[in-house]
Amino acid sequence: MTPTPVPAERASRPPVPLLLLLAAGLGLWVLKLRAEFGPAASLVLAGLAVATAAVPASRRIAASLLDRVRNPSPRSAWAAAAAVAAAAAAYLFATAWWQGTDLVPRLSDEFSYLIQARMLAGGRLWHAPHPPAVRPFFDTLNLLVEPVYGSMYFPGTALLHAPAALVGVPYWAVSLAVAAASVGLLYRLVVDLVDGAYALAAAAMLVGLTMFRATSVMLLSQTPLLLMGLSMVFAYLRWRPRQDPRWAAAVGALAGWAGITRPADALFYAVPVGLAMARDLWRRDAASGFVPGPADGATGSAGPTAPRAGRRAWVLTLAGLVGPALPFLGLQVVQNVGMTGRWWEFPEARYADETYPAPMLGFHTYDLAAWRRPALPQKALLSEYIADAFYAPHRPAAVPRTWWEVRIPETLGYGLGHPLLAALVPAGLLGLTTRPRRALAAVLLLFVGFYAFYVFYIPHYMVVVAPALILLAVLGARAVERG
Repeated sequence: MTPTPVPAERASRPPVPLLLLLAAGLGLWVLKLRAEFGPAASLVLAGLAVATAAVPASRRIAASLLDRVRNPSPRSAWAAAAAVAAAAAAYLFATAWWQGTDLVPRLSDEFSYLIQARMLAGGRLWHAPHPPAVRPFFDTLNLLVEPVYGSMYFPGTALLHAPAALVGVPYWAVSLAVAAASVGLLYRLVVDLVDGAYALAAAAMLVGLTMFRATSVMLLSQTPLLLMGLSMVFAYLRWRPRQDPRWAAAVGALAGWAGITRPADALFYAVPVGLAMARDLWRRDAASGFVPGPADGATGSAGPTAPRAGRRAWVLTLAGLVGPALPFLGLQVVQNVGMTGRWWEFPEARYADETYPAPMLGFHTYDLAAWRRPALPQKALLSEYIADAFYAPHRPAAVPRTWWEVRIPETLGYGLGHPLLAALVPAGLLGLTTRPRRALAAVLLLFVGFYAFYVFYIPHYMVVVAPALILLAVLGARAVERG
């Protein structure tokens, strides 16, 4: 299949000047990242780049090399994506080995996911509760022991790891493959969204993230969600030229699987992609003279033929989106009913009710004196720490200050591979001239909007939003290149 052509840049620029946006980016770098230049090696590389650009002969050679990779053919782009993924896998494994990373579970989250994956490999989402006499010995973090025994997490990550658990492949090998595939897919996306040279830069920026490298050999849900989110955007690009319902079905299946992996993070990708698809269908109808009627969308202004064509495209797309997602959502309902007794109550919510002083989403008051302490001492101590470190400062009036002083620096620091790249992010807004670019960049907006209401904000969360930040940095560099 031929790649989606990148629409030509609009002739008119947005009203905000490039220099003003670059100044805003430099302000972010100075105020929020303390004007850090990164490690000495990055300064050496930057110096070599400046020296290369300063010498006309070397500048011409570099420009010639970049021109060779800017516009690869579809076949070459896929071959390059495979090579990038393979190189990423080797690099991620090498860095883990070089840094002495133990390829065993270290976080309580990983143990919970591993238990869940092994249960799924055996065809179960939960087990019957242990006898009351021994039940306390199985009580631990991120697991429910009543009314049944099982992981509190959504089943999407375990579903991905279950086949490997069934045949004995170590979980870190699956995680490494997922991370490497994400790097290759990001390259392939940026080829279509920008060009091949910037696609290589984007791939390098992703593997340069500390948290991405760390999670690449861990059993967590962020890296699988990253791959699913990028795959949604890729499927949308393939659907877009002809509104092929098969690609709509791919979007729906990926959205469904992502929805039972990290539901909120899945929406960060699914909502922009869904809105972009609706806008494309609307523009197609408008171009053909069909305008859906106000009542049911079944009538329009172009006579009986055009409305039938427009209605059919809408129905096929909607069926493609919803149908493949239903089995995944059904699996979630089965888990909810089996573990909590209610189809709408997630095991994670039940665990939070039993362990934390208040729900994780929203702003809540709590009273530790009236709080029913968990029986397990480790849970009680952790919950008391969480109450002081996370819940107490999580107040509506504190949101602007928290984001300005803590969360914006963390988002930029952990979502970009180098502090100076933050200076390019505001300028990247000038490059949001196509709907696919805006769909991917909107992930950042939804991410910030949701986590403003969420109690926890942990560095590895930024893995999910990294592609949006990387795209903005790439588009900012492109804006600077074009002046």
